[in-house]
Amino acid sequence: MRVGKKEIARIVAKDGHSLICEAEEWVEEIFDTIARQLQYGDKVQIRGFGTFEKRHRVERNGYNPTTGERMPFDAYDTVTFVPSKELRGKMNE
Repeated sequence: MRVGKKEIARIVAKDGHSLICEAEEWVEEIFDTIARQLQYGDKVQIRGFGTFEKRHRVERNGYNPTTGERMPFDAYDTVTFVPSKELRGKMNE
């Protein structure tokens, strides 16, 4: 099952007895805050869940597997996520 922001908001609203529209705003604000902090280069650590971190990938050379032609790959920023010990433990219960 795939769970998106709206589904998370519905679960939060149901469990917390709040309105869905309020829960959607909270969920949206949380994800916006995480994204904004990552843009600033900050590490976002959520205790009991995991750590999000911005990583820079350097420019590198690769090749097209179909043609064998060498081609450059530009440098780019990406996000990594490392789950906490608690979350890993819950996945293995």
